[in-house]
Amino acid sequence: MKGDTVKEKKRLYWLLPVVILLLAAVGWFFWKYTFVDGTVTAHSADTIDLRGREISEEKLRTIESRFPDAHVLWDVTVGGKSFDGESESIVTADFITEDIPSFARLKNLKEADVSACSDFSAILALQNALPEVRVHWTVPLGEKCFDGESESIAVQDASADMLRAAITRLPKLRTLVLTDSTLSPADQLALTEEFPSMLFSWDVTLAGRTIPSNVTALDFTGTPLTEEDLSELSAALPLFSNAESVKLTDCGLSEHMLRDFSAAHPNLLTEWETQLFGVRFSTAAEEIDFSDVPLTVEDAAQIETMLPYLPKLKKVVMLRCGIGYGCDRSPARGRAVRVDGAGPPLGPSHGPDVFHSIQQRL
Repeated sequence: MKGDTVKEKKRLYWLLPVVILLLAAVGWFFWKYTFVDGTVTAHSADTIDLRGREISEEKLRTIESRFPDAHVLWDVTVGGKSFDGESESIVTADFITEDIPSFARLKNLKEADVSACSDFSAILALQNALPEVRVHWTVPLGEKCFDGESESIAVQDASADMLRAAITRLPKLRTLVLTDSTLSPADQLALTEEFPSMLFSWDVTLAGRTIPSNVTALDFTGTPLTEEDLSELSAALPLFSNAESVKLTDCGLSEHMLRDFSAAHPNLLTEWETQLFGVRFSTAAEEIDFSDVPLTVEDAAQIETMLPYLPKLKKVVMLRCGIGYGCDRSPARGRAVRVDGAGPPLGPSHGPDVFHSIQQRL
C-alpha cells in the first residue's frame, strides 16, 4: 500500500508540470490567436480573408470591430454570383428586387453591368436605391446590342415581339428606325398604340406597295384598289404622321367610295380625278372652269355638293353658262374663293343666288 502511495505521488509530480505547460500553451495560444468564423487567426493579423464564405453583414461588422487594424476581405453574393466585397465594378448575373440590399454591401461599388438581369423593374429599383452607382445594361435586338439609355436606334428587320421586349428595356428611347421591315400594318399599329411617345420610322406595305412611313404624300395613282384595300389604308393612316395627301386617281374606286374616304379624313387631302357636266378636274384643283357649259340651277347645286371634297379650290369660273352672273369674294372657312359668272340674271323662281350659295359653302 505504501508503495502504491509513493507511485501515485510520483505520477502527480510528473503530471503537474505537464498540466502547467499545457495551460501555459493554451494561454499563449489564445493570447496570440483567436477563431474567426471557424478559422484560427492571429490577433495581430494584417489581413483576414473571409472570401468564399457566407458572411452576414452583422458578423462582418463584428469581425471588423474586433480587428480594427486588419484588412478584412469578404465576398458578397448577388443573384447566385459572388463578388469581392471591395469591388468597384461588377457584371451581375440575373437578380431580383430582393437582392438589392446585397449590392449596398459593396461599399466601393461605382459601376454595375446588369445586362443579364431579366427583371427590368429590379434594374430600375437598383438605380433608385444606389443613385451614386452607374447602373448600365445592353439590350440585344437583331444582330446588334444597344446601350440601355439609348434615345435613338436603327435596326434591321425584327419581329413585333422582339421590338416590344427591347423597347420596354429602353426607357429613354424616342426614335426607332426599322429597315427592311416585314411587319404587317396591324403589328405596326399595335406597336404605335402601345408606345404612343415613340417615333417609328419603317416601311409600310399596303395594297402590294411598300411606302416609307415618313412620306408627306401617299400616291396610289394607277394602283388597282378594292373597297377592302381602302379600308386597310384608312386604318393604316396613323402610321404616316407626316402625311398631308393621298392620291387615288385611276384606282378603280367608285365616286361614292372616294367621297366617303375623303369625308372620313378631313385633315388629309384626298386627290382623285372626277368630272361634272363634261368638265374633268382634280380634287386638288385651285380653279375649275365651267365656261360655255350650259348649266341650270340644279346643276349648280351639284357643284355645291362637290365643294367639301375640293379643299384647295379658290376660284370657280362660270362664264356664259346661262344661269346668272356675279363676282364676289368670301373668307369662309379661312379661304378667299372667287365665283365668276355672266348671263341673264336669275329670276325669283330660281331660288337664292347660286354664286352666293357656292361661296358660303366654301
